[in-house]
Amino acid sequence: MRTEAGSTTRFLIDTLTPTGYAQVAEEVVAGFVVRQYTHGLMRVSQRQNIAGPWTTSYYGYDGFGSTRQLLDGAGVVTDTFAYDGFGNLVARTGTTPNQYLYRGEALDAGTGMYYLRARWYRPGGGRFLTIDKYERDLLSSGPQRLAKQVSKIGALKLVQQFFEAYRFDSMCSSLYCYSYGDPIGFIDPSGLSAERAVTAQLSASSLGLGQNVIVRGSIQVIGSEATAFVELIEGTLGNPFSVLPNLMKLAISLGAAEIYVVTQFANPRLLEVATKRYGFVSYGGYEILRLIF
Repeated sequence: MRTEAGSTTRFLIDTLTPTGYAQVAEEVVAGFVVRQYTHGLMRVSQRQNIAGPWTTSYYGYDGFGSTRQLLDGAGVVTDTFAYDGFGNLVARTGTTPNQYLYRGEALDAGTGMYYLRARWYRPGGGRFLTIDKYERDLLSSGPQRLAKQVSKIGALKLVQQFFEAYRFDSMCSSLYCYSYGDPIGFIDPSGLSAERAVTAQLSASSLGLGQNVIVRGSIQVIGSEATAFVELIEGTLGNPFSVLPNLMKLAISLGAAEIYVVTQFANPRLLEVATKRYGFVSYGGYEILRLIF
């Protein structure tokens, strides 16, 4: 909810959009819907009541996901936008009301800050308003706490966030830093951890495994290095070690310098071997392996 100039706007939030993040679906003023949004992998369009009639505008993005154009139903460009590297709006044409600009995120006109879910971002200073809230000691804080976090965001995402928070210290000395101080190379839609665009999605077929094996993961570029993250889903792989040679070959071919593997071992003997021979470490019912090569 937001109150400005005596008018209160309430927001209907969709937490299951294909974007992977919670997004505003509708804006309501005085009990009436005044704006609606359609989402695919990105925000597709906005439909709003402008001085009586309902008007639909379609978003045109650049390669970084920033809004560069608004188009009407006939495909005619009605508005254009230009930004500097940190997201300050440096040029605009057109008058269509629109708050979704840099990186496709919402700009609060009253404060001049972007809402990035966990934190507010100030493009004028290239910094967040508050410090990094990610708890970098999470993996050392005990299985119960880790298991709780895993249930919220998933094991693979947890390892990615932990790695990014660890790497954060060497790339940006401030806890207020946005995208490691490199807004051209990184994005941070959650306000918790900056990330590069995915270089390659990992799958069972790309790792040379059978189709009955479920694999989730990606190879990402963090700073000047590439890192592979892979999760082997419980119950789909009799011997998780069989994936490691192919995973290493694929990662090396894409320039990765290390791999994080997240899995679970139903067989106690496999868990023992994984711990002693490969260096898997158990946290909250998951086994995590870091391979450096």
